[in-house]
Amino acid sequence: MTTSIPVAYLLHSNQVYPLMGTHRWTLGRSDRSAIVLSDAWVSRLHAMVQRNDRGEYRLIDLGSRNGSHLNGRRINLPTLLQDGDEIALGETQLIFRHQLRDSAEPDRPMEDWAETETAVQRIRCPVSVLVVDILDHRQVAAHLEPDLLCQVVGTWFRQMGEILQRFGCQEEDYRGDSIQGIWVHSTQGPQAKGLLRMLRAIAAADRVTANLFYQYPLPSPLQIKVGLHTDYALVGYEGQGDRPDYTSLEPAARVARDLEHACRGRPEDLLAGSLTYSYLDSHLPNHGFIPLTLSLPDATVPTQVAGTTFRHLREVLHLQSFTEPPTSR
Repeated sequence: MTTSIPVAYLLHSNQVYPLMGTHRWTLGRSDRSAIVLSDAWVSRLHAMVQRNDRGEYRLIDLGSRNGSHLNGRRINLPTLLQDGDEIALGETQLIFRHQLRDSAEPDRPMEDWAETETAVQRIRCPVSVLVVDILDHRQVAAHLEPDLLCQVVGTWFRQMGEILQRFGCQEEDYRGDSIQGIWVHSTQGPQAKGLLRMLRAIAAADRVTANLFYQYPLPSPLQIKVGLHTDYALVGYEGQGDRPDYTSLEPAARVARDLEHACRGRPEDLLAGSLTYSYLDSHLPNHGFIPLTLSLPDATVPTQVAGTTFRHLREVLHLQSFTEPPTSR
């Protein structure tokens, strides 16, 4: 008989913090943190470790004052973690361990480390993927001091994560200077309430991004571009918290990224895929989206999409009595 240890965990002195049961773990002084660190140099919500659907772990700074360091370097973007990486938050040193199998049982598969060995029943249902990216991030980074850049980007990621969770996103994924959110719908597809939840998340993302200009000495307000795509995927739950297990999600995510990229240089702030637009047309007739035909990467023929601006989006939500009247911005 062998003693089981977590597949992934953080090690601090002789204390082990298992990374199990969910897909995100915040670190900081606050009692709200998943991992509480008693260190005066650590912010209340300092950093986060996030696991995506590919089983990768990333370290994300949440706009901390003293920064998050990985192997001696301060990070300003979500950074992939490798087994044995050294993490420094304030004066706290942690080691990230990602062990694929028990050394005492070399033939034991990684799946056996799950907290429960529950069979996964997968259901084919619509899944919406939202991609939000900071526009011209490289130009912004070139005009900011490194410490300021880390705080601005970290704060943006923290606020974006809070928005996605508040509006029912089942999972978020951090990639470079963008964040991806996933909503799983019923087999009937998103209804009016679910569609409004996603639109409210997008409007909130625009608002908190613009407000960074008033929080930090930035040369100009930051802007975002957004892609939203709905497609079918096989979804199941493995019995380890509320994190879904997805099959064939990457094609939908790739289209959402292509839609976000296609926004750049266009007047629209948000582009939605054809299936998303179909649901909007069915359940929110005054949605404010305009049908468009665009050439997207990997598409052999022009693609039917729909676009809108943040101003029009705010007008739609104001009519639904969800937000304040739209401004001229």
